Amino acid sequence: MGFKRHCIESIAVHEFGHVLGLAHEQNRADTPTATCREPRQGSNGDVTVGAWDLNSVMNYCNTNYNGNGALSPVDIQTVQTFYQAQLADADFSFDADFYLSLYPDLRNVFGSDHDAALRHWNATGIAEGRRASREFDAVYYLNKYPDLKNAFGNNYAAALNHWKTSGIAEGRQGSLEVNSSYYLDSNTDLKAAFGSNYRLALNHFKVSGFNEGRQGAAEFGVVQYFNRYGDLREVFKYTNGPASLLNDKTLGFRHWVQDGKREGRIGN
Repeated sequence: MGFKRHCIESIAVHEFGHVLGLAHEQNRADTPTATCREPRQGSNGDVTVGAWDLNSVMNYCNTNYNGNGALSPVDIQTVQTFYQAQLADADFSFDADFYLSLYPDLRNVFGSDHDAALRHWNATGIAEGRRASREFDAVYYLNKYPDLKNAFGNNYAAALNHWKTSGIAEGRQGSLEVNSSYYLDSNTDLKAAFGSNYRLALNHFKVSGFNEGRQGAAEFGVVQYFNRYGDLREVFKYTNGPASLLNDKTLGFRHWVQDGKREGRIGN
């Protein structure tokens, strides 16, 4: 992702926060003046959620410009509280860009057509055991849990249904790279915001945590992966900087899934 695009998208997230009714975080009465010296701007709002949040996309004192466009746990909690918002991809099983990038045969046929990718996933992909998101891998899920393997065998559609109806809420690990229980236990800010709500933890990883470089499971972290292997840093021109924030991590994750595990590389 280019730096200009990164700036535009992070500004858009901030401004959309205003559309939803969010005021600037530094306007709060409990803003610590020793930490935040930015002046108040705009209306103050009439309701506060949680403690003062340095990491909010609405906070001018955030050390990352507009939070790099990534909602903080309190930002997410606020939107959930007032809008009872349904999470995008509520079962965390399908991401069209991920699906197409992982399978050249599909990309050659569908290009970047997200609707066609989704139709393929529903009609054929899940039955074949293909993977369509970072958070869920049906093959891994069945092999991870003997109770599910005994119940479903290699029925990947049944595994997906279990994940949707029970697995997420139970805090089961849907893929080698993303474990909601580990994610909460390893991030005290998320644990404080979400408790043991594994669905909110997965949503945070999907919309914010991955872009922030947070480690999603004990077995794999994309930042740790790049730090371990100099050849990958060179090939992908890895910087972990804002100019290539998302691109670096997307390429690193894909390399791990497609090649790194097969090559016997270590993911953490």
